[in-house]
Amino acid sequence: MKLEVDIISEELIKPSTPTPPHLRHYSLSFIDQITVHIYAPALYFYQSTDTGVGGEDLDFALAFKNRLRSTLPDVLSHYPPLAGRPNYASSFIDCNDTGVPFREALVNSQLADVIQFAQPDDLNRLFPVELDRFNEELMAVQFTEFACGGVAVASCISHKIADAMTLFSLNNNWAAMARGVKGVFKPHMEGAKIFPPKPMSYDSAMTIVRNRVSRRFVFKQSKVEAIRTKYTENQTMINQNHQPSRIESLTAFVYSRFLAAFKHDSEIRNDMSFLVNYTVNLRPKMNPPLPHDAFGNYYFNVMIFPSPETLNDDENCYGLVKQLREETNKIDGEMAKKFLNEDKELMKTVKEVASKVVSGEIVSCAFSSICRFPLYDVDFGWGRPVWVTFPALWFKNLVAFLDSKDGEGIDAIVHLEERYMNKLEGDEVFMKYATPIPTPSSRVA
Repeated sequence: MKLEVDIISEELIKPSTPTPPHLRHYSLSFIDQITVHIYAPALYFYQSTDTGVGGEDLDFALAFKNRLRSTLPDVLSHYPPLAGRPNYASSFIDCNDTGVPFREALVNSQLADVIQFAQPDDLNRLFPVELDRFNEELMAVQFTEFACGGVAVASCISHKIADAMTLFSLNNNWAAMARGVKGVFKPHMEGAKIFPPKPMSYDSAMTIVRNRVSRRFVFKQSKVEAIRTKYTENQTMINQNHQPSRIESLTAFVYSRFLAAFKHDSEIRNDMSFLVNYTVNLRPKMNPPLPHDAFGNYYFNVMIFPSPETLNDDENCYGLVKQLREETNKIDGEMAKKFLNEDKELMKTVKEVASKVVSGEIVSCAFSSICRFPLYDVDFGWGRPVWVTFPALWFKNLVAFLDSKDGEGIDAIVHLEERYMNKLEGDEVFMKYATPIPTPSSRVA
């Protein structure tokens, strides 16, 4: 569905208190340095309600917007980099309190229709910046009101300074502050001490725009458990101490359907290699573990080249579950620090792999999950969101998993080139488990 968005206003929100001189320079970590110029986004939808915290009975959308607008300065005062501007050539953020864009918009659509019919690409119009473009602003927020009175809150943060886990934690803390909860901000901002930056040439190139389409598929709880059982019962798991997780099982299943879609394509040559990128959150793996809301980029991309047996098994890819478990179990804080801080071959290897992906020698597929994170706890005073999701993200062959709004199933935001997406949507095996998002024309009168 096409969303017609009218921009009502936009302003720069500054921190409520000036950043002191000793906090003016925020050093980037090495992970920050090697992260691409994109935004990590989050999108929350709320139904109109009569009253909020303290029994307020003001117009719902107006009261909601005013509370966001009035509490954001205090949030920014706890996180000086967000209102600053980058100096990537010198690997730091100038925390100069320039401000964060705050945009207000109207959409002449019903919230219920957006939740039921909108595809990820439709939702990008609810953000105040293009998510796959470099921009000087390090955080941006858009508040959108729908025709029914419901609202959406879209926030995004530059991936050059922080990851999606940071953004979701920040939003949770922001909402708690808006409800009057005290002491919610205890920022841990030590990324540059844990992963010190390195001298490196600054690449000012924009992120490459990828030729892809995006779709949202819902895996209901019963289907997730059926997939999990299927991979648990396979003989390749006999030596594992635990059954595969929901995400391990879904990753292997979705990847098997990707391979089926790629199969027999004229552009897939026999000499091509296949790569699976699996994102791991480093916070719980550090010693000691970092706070779950530690600010910065604390992710590690595990690169797995599936075995020949896995690649030949494009019906199930059973072997990928075992490889995922083995490779992710190797990752801990010390290993990550040694690899990132001391391994001089890292950048060479990363650049070689990236070059081969761009040239087409390697077919790379990436999987990331935000499941089990308290996405639906973001209550600004009028109740929990009725839906939390991602818009379309940045690259082709990318899958993001997050909890469905029923709290039981899993949503998969899938990005593929159009010809492969057409094959996936026509794949009977995939559609046996995945529920696609209906089109407005399929609505029963």
